[in-house]
Amino acid sequence: MTKSGVSLGTPEYMSPEQAAGHHTLDRRTDVYALGVVLYEMLTGEPPFTGATAQAVFARVMADEPRPLQRKTVPPHVDAALARALEKLPADRWQGAAEFAEALSNAGASTWAQRRRARSGWRRSVLPWAGSAALLLALGWAGLWRGHGTPSSAGPMRFSVELEPGVQPSFTPIVRLSPDGRQLFVTAMVDRREEVLRRRFDELRMEVIAGAGQGDQGTGNSRPFVSPDGQWIAYAKQGKLRKVRVEGGPAVDLAVADWAGGSWGRNGRIVYTRAYNTGLWIVSEGGGDDRMLTAPDTAAGELGHWWPQILPDGEHVVFTAYRTPLERATIEVLSISSGKREVLVTGGVFGFYVPSGHLLYAAGETIRGVPFDVNRLAVTGPAVPVLDSVAMNPTDGAAAFDVSENGTLAYLPVSSYVTETDMVMVDRRGHEPARCQPGIAITTRASPRTAAAYRSTSGRPTPWGTSGCSRWGARAAYA
Repeated sequence: MTKSGVSLGTPEYMSPEQAAGHHTLDRRTDVYALGVVLYEMLTGEPPFTGATAQAVFARVMADEPRPLQRKTVPPHVDAALARALEKLPADRWQGAAEFAEALSNAGASTWAQRRRARSGWRRSVLPWAGSAALLLALGWAGLWRGHGTPSSAGPMRFSVELEPGVQPSFTPIVRLSPDGRQLFVTAMVDRREEVLRRRFDELRMEVIAGAGQGDQGTGNSRPFVSPDGQWIAYAKQGKLRKVRVEGGPAVDLAVADWAGGSWGRNGRIVYTRAYNTGLWIVSEGGGDDRMLTAPDTAAGELGHWWPQILPDGEHVVFTAYRTPLERATIEVLSISSGKREVLVTGGVFGFYVPSGHLLYAAGETIRGVPFDVNRLAVTGPAVPVLDSVAMNPTDGAAAFDVSENGTLAYLPVSSYVTETDMVMVDRRGHEPARCQPGIAITTRASPRTAAAYRSTSGRPTPWGTSGCSRWGARAAYA
């Protein structure tokens, strides 16, 4: 409790400056907390809630409180409360006496009009934040005025539901075509990981069928999309492959069993060959792959993942993965010289968007920093952009994407919590007959086969003797 730099308090009642760990706190922080209490008295819950303290802090820092929307609350009380909950201490009531006076003074309602009139960078970045989506949410960013996005209509939000029986994969990948008209998402279909495609002028998602070399689908993927939106690239059976989004024979490009890459407009593809390797580059025709980087294991780098080729075709943003994730870095690489520069520490899945920002994942929060793509430099502080986005911290994958025209797609955490059957198989991948759920389960592995025990009457029995290897337990992962 005496550790320097640690903020103490209940997250829901902490002011933005307290959540950020500022050491200088005064009575305006108390005014904020008092406003939270009043808000909760009027609505039944604090203005910002979340599954974790970090999620609450992200909302405290970035979101605006939901309007009270109660006819029994006088307008001047609503306005006085709004001022008490302002993000900046200077914008709040300067003491409890002012707050109390405003609660009994109808003239305070003018503050609400001034407050609604204000706008800033955070609000322009966050038009989709807080939108409730069941499985997948999309929104016009509003940042790309002049790039084909209507600026007057505001953000458009809607959900895309996966088909019954289809669940997000363990590594949740969400991709948009550059023009924002196609959505791609990895999902489990009949216990196979596939890439599903949804055109926004169609009503259903479909599995992209790669018919070449016996493929029934795109499979072990981490896919990425070509600049014209006509192809996706992915890894399967030790190969980096590409296949048309309409389906057809798969074309082998290079050796790879991990993938996760970027397809530049100059016909070059940058990708990860294996989870513990650096970045590689190959032409879209294949056959000329070469290594670009190697992880610095002495510095704790496990691998170089999630590259994105910047618009100049010469530089690449990528994640230098380390554990814990607070040590991971997002860096920019020169393809020709091999020079690397650190842009962000403590983040993964860096992604440049045409508004001039670099988005990245820090836990389940997407943050954004101003990024000068010409100078290849971060030019401002990071702010929370989107909360509760599905992420797999073991490989640094965050389930979001932004197209060139400003469409954002993401998979909420609530949609990523799913169930899966745990299956015991032999070393050839064969699964014997199904079993009924048991009472207690232990497992063991032999040099030749995988075996398990299930208990039906208090006495363990080897599954192998009963011809079963499927246990009835359910496992949830998120």
